[in-house]
Amino acid sequence: MKQLPTYYYLEHFNEVIHFLNAKCRHLLDEKQLHFIDDFVSWDRHLKAVLVRLNNRKTPFIDTAKFQYPEITNMHQQLSALTKFGFVQSVPESAKLEWLDTLTKEQLISCLKTKADLSVKASWKKEVIYRLAISELSEVPIEQIRLFDGFKFFAIKEDLTYFFYLFFGNLTRGHEAFSLRDLGLMRTRKQNEFADTPFNLKAEAQNAFYFQQMRNAIKFDKRALNNLLSGFDSLPSSVSEKDAQVKDEYLFELGKAAFKENKDLAIDIWKTSNAPQAIEKWCRERFKQGEKEEVEQRLLAIIDNPDTLELGQFAEDFYRLKYKKIKRSTATQLLSDANVVIELDEVFKSCPEKAVTRLWKEQGKAAFYTENRLWLSLFGLTFFELLFYDDKNKPTTEFSSMPNALLEDNFYQNSADEINAILAYVLSPNKIKQHLMMMATRYHGEKNALFRWSEVLLARLLKFLQHADPNAVKQHLLNMAKNFKALKDGYPDLMVENKGQLTFFELKAPGDSIRRNQLVTIKALQSVGFNVEIATVTWSFNPNQKYAVVDIETTGGKSGNHRITEIGIATVQNGQIIDKWSTLINPMRSIPAHITQLTGIDNEMTHNAPVFADIAAKLKEQLQGKIFVAHNVDFDFGFIRTEYERLGAYFSMPKLCTVRLMRKHFPKLSSYGLGPLSQTFDLPLENHHRALDDAIAAAHLLILAQQKQGYIS
Repeated sequence: MKQLPTYYYLEHFNEVIHFLNAKCRHLLDEKQLHFIDDFVSWDRHLKAVLVRLNNRKTPFIDTAKFQYPEITNMHQQLSALTKFGFVQSVPESAKLEWLDTLTKEQLISCLKTKADLSVKASWKKEVIYRLAISELSEVPIEQIRLFDGFKFFAIKEDLTYFFYLFFGNLTRGHEAFSLRDLGLMRTRKQNEFADTPFNLKAEAQNAFYFQQMRNAIKFDKRALNNLLSGFDSLPSSVSEKDAQVKDEYLFELGKAAFKENKDLAIDIWKTSNAPQAIEKWCRERFKQGEKEEVEQRLLAIIDNPDTLELGQFAEDFYRLKYKKIKRSTATQLLSDANVVIELDEVFKSCPEKAVTRLWKEQGKAAFYTENRLWLSLFGLTFFELLFYDDKNKPTTEFSSMPNALLEDNFYQNSADEINAILAYVLSPNKIKQHLMMMATRYHGEKNALFRWSEVLLARLLKFLQHADPNAVKQHLLNMAKNFKALKDGYPDLMVENKGQLTFFELKAPGDSIRRNQLVTIKALQSVGFNVEIATVTWSFNPNQKYAVVDIETTGGKSGNHRITEIGIATVQNGQIIDKWSTLINPMRSIPAHITQLTGIDNEMTHNAPVFADIAAKLKEQLQGKIFVAHNVDFDFGFIRTEYERLGAYFSMPKLCTVRLMRKHFPKLSSYGLGPLSQTFDLPLENHHRALDDAIAAAHLLILAQQKQGYIS
């Protein structure tokens, strides 16, 4: 992204300073507090220089190049920051890091410090860098050429810490403010935010340190050896919060070590309580033959699991390796599935939609739910408590996830309030009123739990109408207590049939049940919900209808141009069984070159219906069919955009005859509709008129299905 003017960055920095003053002074050391207090009194230019220094990727400043037109007297400003102690000469301890930031030409200049050294400009930079490390490691940094031209930004790490406290991570900075100001990032726009999640200075500093080390594994390969050698001398954790970050860092460090040194990786994982690290340690130690040691740890986890997923792993691994039960719980659950659904293979990309439509045709009320049903019910039920209560709400406007859910302490923070709200669930009228009030009061507010939609409330009320209130209440309570474990993995579909609710998880051939799905399915079953696994098999359905569509337009981009004609040829079992077409008034002039191509002019479309007039009829023509077109994304995109202009959502399973022909008739000279029609002697009398092109594409679909052996 192009850098914005300095004053923008300064305003962003002022926001961070304001937040630190209001919420985080207890997390800062004496030097950091002095900086914040001094910064407020500085003039605008001095503040701007510091903000520009902070924006740089490295703490090293090439003073000859560090210039900005909006900042006057740069030398004077750097001198002032030097007096404050924020800018200094590059220290000896940072010499290797400094050399790593130099260009190839600068490294060659540094090597000229040693007069007897021969360096060729044709050498690769990496070779020159290694030579510099070797030859200059014993040379005092102040004696190295270029030293006087560089300065060191001594408080960059402190400022990185400030932004870490503000954002809660190391991945965001000024660019997040810029995206917000440019309107490219929605934020919650709250005036007051929750306190920082850290209570203790050591806790925050440790978490920051461990997060930096975790980033170093990914972005600084040269530092990896030092990180590996020092894994057993890390700072001691002071709370669960910084202990969790430390454990996650150790897991990542073990992963980085595993390829080169498995024993070291296992030793590292042994020191981590991250669930992933524990699982890796158990698996690798078992491979090494330490079965008794692993068994004891598995049994301890089963007795007292830190997380539901870790407990599930321990149970499955113990069953498989020690009880010799050949199938895991997930595999057994999949094997026991007794609901088999046969679908046309055209639905491979969207089996959930296909099954939903199939069951609706059978008179069942079927809904695609997956995670959104429970997350929207949970979020809407507790919206005020999650997003406006100081104990739980997001820390800053850039976070749309309540801090209590990130920390997984929602119930711990607000048990009485949660139980009071959950009492509404047992009364159909009260929970309906509560959800309607939350939806009315907070509609459209950004949150990380669910998306607002016109059907959100209706779907939730339909669910509550048929669900057991006690089961709903208990599962919402379990989510409040164990949100991280129960935030995802929910079954794909919900079906209501004669007043009975059933959740279905769909699995196609080759699919497995993931551990988070197993945990969530068992949690739903434990409170009384009926959850079943439905296996999908693929076949060709001769009764499936295909709507082969072609459109003519005023131009090539759906956002700027409009449809002038639509033609549809319906195919079933290898036959064209129906045809439909209509001209459309595009409500704009048709360019001359388009008229020359299609033969459709302004006079022909003047009295034609506008798209809004045929929208319902078009939906009727497409209902229950597969959308097919030659270059399908073009036709589909234009029609979807037209419905969006009417405020309607358009979605269908689709097929592309270009892709089908490329797959089943490879190595043809051209896959355009006209050339293909000539190659296969297909009727195409009026090319670039919608119905004629749709009929030609329909014949291509039939050819591809014959090639696949689906029809004769």
